Amino acid sequence: MINKEQMAAKLNGREYRDEITKIEEKEAKENGLVIVFGASDDLIEFRGAIDDEQGAWKGGDFYIDNEGKLFDEDHKECCKYKTKARETAHKITAIWDRDGYSWIYETEIPHATFDILEDGEKYCRGIVFSLQDIIYAAAELDKRPVTIRCGRCKKRKRFDCPFFGVPGVSVADDFYCAHCQSRESEGENKDAALDSINTGS
Repeated sequence: MINKEQMAAKLNGREYRDEITKIEEKEAKENGLVIVFGASDDLIEFRGAIDDEQGAWKGGDFYIDNEGKLFDEDHKECCKYKTKARETAHKITAIWDRDGYSWIYETEIPHATFDILEDGEKYCRGIVFSLQDIIYAAAELDKRPVTIRCGRCKKRKRFDCPFFGVPGVSVADDFYCAHCQSRESEGENKDAALDSINTGS
C-alpha cells in the first residue's frame, strides 16, 4: 500500500520527460491514486487510477465526477457539461507560468505535491490525489433514506445510507434481516436486495 504523500515523495525531483515509471503507474492505479503533471506548453497528464492526456494551452479547468471519472475533453464547450461540472464535479485548474513554474495546479481535492525539474530548474509542481477522497466525499453529501427488501422474507427496512450510489459500495452488501436472520451478501439473496433498493425524497 502507498498513499498520496508517499507517492509524491517518490516523484519529487524527477526530470521532465522522466516523471514516472510504468511500475509506479501500476502501483498508483492499484492504490487508487491519480498523478497529475504537465507536458510541453499545452498538455495536462493524468497517470495511475486515471490514465489520460488533455489539451491545456495557457491553462484551463478539468473536471472529475463523483465516480472518479475525468470528463471527456471533447465535451468542454457543451452547456450540459458546464452545468454538471459546476454543480457536482471536482475541478482541477492548470495554471501556466506562475511562481517560477511552467505548470502548477489548484484544486480543493485533498492532495500532495511534487516538483518536476527541467535541466535542474523548476518546471512543474504536480499533484497526487486519491479517488477514494472524491468518492467518499460525494457519498457524505448524498445521504438519502434507503429502503431494502429482504430477498428471502420480503420484509423491508428503511435507514439512511451514506454510501448509496458509490461504485463498489452498497448497503445491501452487508444488510442483515432481523426477521428471517438472512444476510443479503449471500448469493441470489443479495441480488434480490440490490434490485429492491428504493430511495426517498
